[in-house]
Amino acid sequence: MIKKIIIFSIVAIVLIGGYFLICSKNTEDSTEESTLFNYDIDQIEEIELQNGDTGKLVLVTDKDEITEIIGALNSFRYKTKTSKEPTDGWSFSITVNEETTRIYVNNDSTVEMDDFIYTSSTDGYFKEFIEKWMP
Repeated sequence: MIKKIIIFSIVAIVLIGGYFLICSKNTEDSTEESTLFNYDIDQIEEIELQNGDTGKLVLVTDKDEITEIIGALNSFRYKTKTSKEPTDGWSFSITVNEETTRIYVNNDSTVEMDDFIYTSSTDGYFKEFIEKWMP
């Protein structure tokens, strides 16, 4: 009987510990703002934008436009990083210099990249960007 209680207690501790470990990895909330992008404008020759609703592709090669887009990406700050849950879609995607990693903008405040969703520290951060580049 005591052996069963000890085994049960160990299993319970392992399960509870595992639960807290998984929960702590799914979301990172911070009072500090974190930088997600650090692109060197001089190294970028093109940016591909794709509208998630229509599929329309826009290839940006103009240096002034690239500077504007990269400036917006590099200025993006996030406070929350969450493990990716299945989503219904995205507003638009950004691919820099034909990289294999796409940046998905799900709405005007969140970015999805590398199996994580990053929530902007500024509500509506991408609102004007979406209106300008994906009318």
